[in-house]
Amino acid sequence: MRIEHLEPRSTAPELMYDWENLLGVCGGRSGMPGGEYYTHCDRARRDRPLTIRPTAAVEASLRYARQAPDGEVNDDPGLWLIAPAELQADVDTLHLNNPALRRARRDAEKNVATLLERRHKQGKPMVPFLRQLWQAAATPDGEGCLPAFAPVVQRYVEGKLRAHGA
Repeated sequence: MRIEHLEPRSTAPELMYDWENLLGVCGGRSGMPGGEYYTHCDRARRDRPLTIRPTAAVEASLRYARQAPDGEVNDDPGLWLIAPAELQADVDTLHLNNPALRRARRDAEKNVATLLERRHKQGKPMVPFLRQLWQAAATPDGEGCLPAFAPVVQRYVEGKLRAHGA
C-alpha cells in the first residue's frame, strides 16, 4: 500500500502531513502477461487535481457499471463508464481504464460467472449462494481491505439476484 495525498503536495504543501489529506491506495501499477505494465491511481495522477473525493460518502456510491447513466451499453465488461464529464476526467487521470485493469475486471466477472454456471449444473439453490458471494465481496479482510474488484463482483451478483427475483 502507498500513501496518496488528496490535495497534491505540490499545490498544498501545508497539508502534506494532515491526516484528513492522506489516503491509503494500491501500488498504482498493473501488469499484463509478457511484461507490459500500466500505471494507474496516484502514480498516473501525479499532481493533477481530482473532481471526486474518494473518502466522501457520495463517492462511495459510485459503482463500476456496464451501462452508463446516459444509456450507452458497454460491450466490454472491463470498461468503466461514467457519464458526468468531470468524473470521466478523473477516470482518465487515474488511468482506471488501462488494459490491465480492464482485463482484471473482465476476469473477475468471468470467475463469478463460472462459479454460478457450476452451481447451476449441480442443481443447487442460487439465491442463497448469490447472497453469500455478494457478502464475501462486501467483507473486508483482517487488514480492512475489500477483495480485489469487489464492486465488479457485487454489480454482477446484484444483476443475477434481480434476474432471480430476489
